[in-house]
Amino acid sequence: MAYTNKKVSDLPKRVQQLVNHAKSAISQQNYLYACEMLRSVLREEPGCNEARKMLRLSQIEHFGANVTQIGKQIAAMKAVWPVFVKGPMLLHRGKLPEALDVAEKAMTADPTAVPTCHFLYSCAMKAELTDAATDVLEICSKYNPADLMTLEKIVNHYRQLDQAHKAIVHLRRLCELQPQNMALDNEMKQLSAEATMQKHGMGEGDKSFRDLLHDKKAAETLEQAERVSVRDENALAMLIADAEVKLAEKATTSNYKRLASLLEQARQFDRAIEMYEKTMETMGALDPSMDEAITRVMMAQCDDAIAQWQAYGEQDPDKKPEADQKVAEIQEQKNATLYQRYKERVDRYPNDTMYRFQLGDLHFQRGEFDDALKQLQVAQRNPQLRKRAGAGMGKCFVAKGLPDLAIETFTTALGDSQHVDGESKDILYNLAVVYEAQGNDNEALNCLKQIFAVDVNFRDVGSRIEAFYQKGAR
Repeated sequence: MAYTNKKVSDLPKRVQQLVNHAKSAISQQNYLYACEMLRSVLREEPGCNEARKMLRLSQIEHFGANVTQIGKQIAAMKAVWPVFVKGPMLLHRGKLPEALDVAEKAMTADPTAVPTCHFLYSCAMKAELTDAATDVLEICSKYNPADLMTLEKIVNHYRQLDQAHKAIVHLRRLCELQPQNMALDNEMKQLSAEATMQKHGMGEGDKSFRDLLHDKKAAETLEQAERVSVRDENALAMLIADAEVKLAEKATTSNYKRLASLLEQARQFDRAIEMYEKTMETMGALDPSMDEAITRVMMAQCDDAIAQWQAYGEQDPDKKPEADQKVAEIQEQKNATLYQRYKERVDRYPNDTMYRFQLGDLHFQRGEFDDALKQLQVAQRNPQLRKRAGAGMGKCFVAKGLPDLAIETFTTALGDSQHVDGESKDILYNLAVVYEAQGNDNEALNCLKQIFAVDVNFRDVGSRIEAFYQKGAR
């Protein structure tokens, strides 16, 4: 779907009036109101590039005037759902104007965020709004000068537009960031040759950003995963309505929190996050419990999106590669968001051992074993986390190729307890694996026997014990 570029003077009088209101708001530095007015204009006239440029200016001014660390954190969290899930779903359903508005709303929260800029670029290219696509990549490049993906996108974008002289500027920055990449040197030579042969012209845009699906059946499959029972839905709807009435009567912290909790149960993720944010605003501080609630909702959003894309791919084998790619993107964003959240928590609350444990576990999952050990060692100070943190440290030593330290750590984590619980079974199993790798079959067998005595179905303990007996271990 291509939109015709219109000047403000060509718009209906009513829409022109909205533009005038926006201009007045900009002159008074009321940038947020200007953003709302200009989004209204673009919802009706997506092709008005003049209005979109005004919107971009207002977004940048608003963000620059109001940016705080907490604000940036919240904006980053809020961008996950619209940019990675809601927006792409709208594109799949052929609702390009709505997808563009979702992107612009996310840009209003933070016009410098890489994922948001990239999603708006995709929408703009699909709408054949080449100027808007170019502008958003330039903005993203300006505020994220070391982001390799952005630089690659903008180089490819200008090449598709037959503007090699502009592509060279950004490719040169890529070369500076990756001095050992010989392929970039070859590309620079090719671009230089193209630049000498080209005159200014327009291309068709990057088709790799235009291949999103418009499959009605696929959209229906995605919607089916969101269904809940009618009774539960009706009951929650009544509770939510009651909570909204009470909130309207008195905007207290408890009323905001109650509504947020109900919206979370109803899986109305966007509104739940909004209400949790309102709860924090009324508190006047970044409360750990609210911080945890927002993170929990964001993770639930990602999990839902992953499940929907997986179901989508299972319905049609031809669509599975795309679904797998989307799942990987969402999972990557989920992991990055979760890691950043826990890292910030540890920075704010360095004495909270649970946060230390959670961050250490994430470091381990990322293969950052030394960083994981630092966090897990602190977490061990908490008696309730001693065994779990010790198990994590043992796994780090195994991964680092230090079996002696792993055995010592696993053994210490087990302690003198005679009760083999779930955590103990995991430790004993890992200890058995290390002993076996060291050639100490008898100790390995002893660990496995302790597990087998309480849980014969734990992993492959039974077959491992049988294999040891066949080898003659006792």
